[in-house]
Amino acid sequence: MRMIKRSGVVVLITILLAACAPAVPTAAPAPTGIVPTVPAAVPRPGEQATKPAAAAPTAAPAATAPAAPTPAAKVKRGGTLNYASTFETDSWDPVLAKATTWPIRELPVLETLLDYVLVDEASGKHELQGRLAESWEVVDPTTIVLKLRKGVKFHDGSDFNAEVAKWNLERARDHPKSAAKRLVSGVQTFEVVDPLTLRLKLKQPSALAIYNLTSATGGTGEVGTMMVSKKQFDTGGEDALGTKPAGTGPMVLTEWRRDDRAILKPWNGYWKNGVDGKPLPYLDGIVGRIINDPTVIFAEMRAGTVDVSSHISDSDYQSAKANPNLKPIVLRWANNFHVFGFNQKFPLWGDNLKLRQAAMYAVDRKSLADAVGFGLADPNEYVFWGPGSPGYDTSVPHYEFNLDKAKQLMKDAGYPDGVDTVLLSYPQPLFQKPAEILQAMWAKVGIRAKLELLEIVAARNKLKLGDFEVTAHRAVISLEPSYLARMFTCEGAANWSNYCNPEVDKCMAEAEKIYDTAQRADTYKRCQKLIYEDALIGGTHRTFSTITERKEVRGLKIQYGAIDLQETWLDK
Repeated sequence: MRMIKRSGVVVLITILLAACAPAVPTAAPAPTGIVPTVPAAVPRPGEQATKPAAAAPTAAPAATAPAAPTPAAKVKRGGTLNYASTFETDSWDPVLAKATTWPIRELPVLETLLDYVLVDEASGKHELQGRLAESWEVVDPTTIVLKLRKGVKFHDGSDFNAEVAKWNLERARDHPKSAAKRLVSGVQTFEVVDPLTLRLKLKQPSALAIYNLTSATGGTGEVGTMMVSKKQFDTGGEDALGTKPAGTGPMVLTEWRRDDRAILKPWNGYWKNGVDGKPLPYLDGIVGRIINDPTVIFAEMRAGTVDVSSHISDSDYQSAKANPNLKPIVLRWANNFHVFGFNQKFPLWGDNLKLRQAAMYAVDRKSLADAVGFGLADPNEYVFWGPGSPGYDTSVPHYEFNLDKAKQLMKDAGYPDGVDTVLLSYPQPLFQKPAEILQAMWAKVGIRAKLELLEIVAARNKLKLGDFEVTAHRAVISLEPSYLARMFTCEGAANWSNYCNPEVDKCMAEAEKIYDTAQRADTYKRCQKLIYEDALIGGTHRTFSTITERKEVRGLKIQYGAIDLQETWLDK
């Protein structure tokens, strides 16, 4: 059987959605600046690499043009970059971190085997690229072989090799307290072929397996496949990994003040050179600060005391755009999907399809997106699918805004005089305002929804217990729809609507096993049709993530929705 070989920067086969799906109707164009694409797909065994198909032209200009390559002579070394996040981690151990893991993912201390890097800002096109693995091969549907980079060392001087990579991945899968089990739970065995070759034997075919070896998991917040030193673990245990892990990245974590800051300094043994031929990093240091209030982050960015952040408020986007010292980058492919769901075990909603359909048709998604999006939102018509994701296609049926139809369905459902219900959500403005607008829209057709606003822990406890009638929440989703199993399947870890249809479970599982991009897209369209017919979960709007940097920041890379500071420098 012929093997498929990929070297570090060569993209796995990419097939544009426009080339394999029905034409998008002109009545529903893609958002401004977006050419619908799908992420790089794992090729079928024996399939040769091909260049991506040409993207369908779009008349609208890109929201933000990609920066021109910087000549090597202009790269400047030195300086300290100030990074800010609203999210702190509870541990720097990538396997045991249970809180948010943004600092681990975005600060260049630890590295993954592969990257999923933005290569075209205009279209949102991403490529799988090598990092600690130089190349990868899909030998057959259940076998992946990784060729590891030679000469890589951890910050403690120990060698990175196949044995250490195997130990890291097995620890993520088998540790009883691992927060990253699902990233590698589909791997039956990790086999060391030689010191620089690692073979993964999957339990079943999975197009998701390779993406899980990156840190760009699209909002799941899991970084469990990042590599840490086994020598450090053997001598210092998990406490050492949790406070000052020895990674392979260009910087060392020298100090961590929990809930305040992480201080990073260069490591002189990094394996990669910059464009000037000298080892990375370019910077003299990074200070990663935890600032809980996004408005404070924005104020400090304007003042020049914060250089880069992915956590400024949407309400500050227009001000950032107008500031000559700032550059906000709109990640139109990194969507935050706002949805609502009916408890199918609550008889009022679970037993009345027409009532659920009436609620779906009563939502004016365009008006809602305009009201809450600050120019960073579009209607959400396909729940957790958006442009760029396999299966996203505007020919798939969805619920349009139709007030007359909604009123007629209310009568057909047996509620000509309306119905009372309770809508559970969260008190933060991000959630409360959309919930209030949804409440007002439903009231026009006689659905009288009382808002119940609870903090996230209390609300999710009620959701897990099924103690709710209707809920409104959101999720940050990857372009790779295999992750959606967490939102849609009966036992999904992030299925906050408690939606359960065994046929959808079966459909989602089938799609994940398919390596052919076009075939996967068709299967996901079938899954969406089932979800549409159930009318148990629907969308309101989807907002776009942003990353904001000061004008002096150069060389910033983006992995899906996260910052990559590996090659960043300051033009000061």
